[in-house]
Amino acid sequence: MESGPPGMSVPALSLGGHNPHPSGDAMHEGEEVGRNVTGSEWTCARCGVTATVMPGAAKLFEPPASWEQLNGVSYCLGCRRTLAGEAKAAAVSDEHSAAERLRANAEGRIEFELQRMPDRCDTRIARACGTNVLTVKQVRERLGTYPTRPV
Repeated sequence: MESGPPGMSVPALSLGGHNPHPSGDAMHEGEEVGRNVTGSEWTCARCGVTATVMPGAAKLFEPPASWEQLNGVSYCLGCRRTLAGEAKAAAVSDEHSAAERLRANAEGRIEFELQRMPDRCDTRIARACGTNVLTVKQVRERLGTYPTRPV
């Protein structure tokens, strides 16, 4: 147990090599995720998070707005952003330094967000991507994706 606020103890987190499951149970190899469980429940193929519509609410037959299905597999927004960064970093050759691959990963996440919501302010994009505003401005300038301004 780790110590937390005075008088309280916080359990130490150990994932034991498994991705955490939303229920707190470890995901085991071969466990099926990323599928549309029912008409109102989706599970991310990468992280295992589940989005559910409240009982009695209208049934949705497509993923929530921030989710996407790729090749019949569902991904949450966070994982889609991460996958975009990883794809950009994978495109960088192995002879580049680790810092250059990290930069490419950040730029991939930023490019994803700029494609998704080009009018979103740089500060919010930086927060969502876990990077700084200067990097967002540089990527935005390189891509020429400046937010529209009223006339």
